[in-house]
Amino acid sequence: MDDGYKRISIETFKDGLRNAILATLDTYMQEVADCETAKGWRDKDLPELFKAIDAHADTLEARFNDPESKEPGSAFLLITPN
Repeated sequence: MDDGYKRISIETFKDGLRNAILATLDTYMQEVADCETAKGWRDKDLPELFKAIDAHADTLEARFNDPESKEPGSAFLLITPN
């Protein structure tokens, strides 16, 4: 369907946010520690991190999908159910 919207499922959106944030945490810790193998997260941290990231993804989904949204980019993006 070519109606001008970019569509992304909420699950793909959440996975993308998770991956971006985890990569950023690692990069930040590597810079701060001046050690290229430093990590900003461990497996045991993931449940709490994902809970917060997923909650924020839901907030972004509501904001971007609001037909009255003034959010930059919202006119061209639809975050869809799975």
